[in-house]
Amino acid sequence: MASTAVNSDYLVLLITRAAAGAAGALVFIAGGMIAARLATCAGASTPITIYFAGAGLGIAFSRTIIPLLSEQWRLAWVLLGMAAGLATVLSWTAAAIAITEGNRIRRPVLSARSRSMSGSAAACG
Repeated sequence: MASTAVNSDYLVLLITRAAAGAAGALVFIAGGMIAARLATCAGASTPITIYFAGAGLGIAFSRTIIPLLSEQWRLAWVLLGMAAGLATVLSWTAAAIAITEGNRIRRPVLSARSRSMSGSAAACG
């Protein structure tokens, strides 16, 4: 998102936003799966609720920031990129928290599959 502020060339913006959108879709779907897995292990729907509330919070933040900074659109994109980066860090930190099941602690999220998604997550932030 923050890279959108770097260049005003239409083709560059188109490619940048398309790449961010595709990566964002992959990460959103993967995050939903991780939240569902955590909810299953926890026996509660709280992880899914928090995950999808985060998307709504991002939309609300965007809706607030963009009109306030309409004349300074580059700054708006930098701020949105910073917010996305913070959300990425918080998401990865939350996903890395161990789930306790009885006396056994497991980390289902930190598999080779989720580590391979880190490039997609970085593209969104």
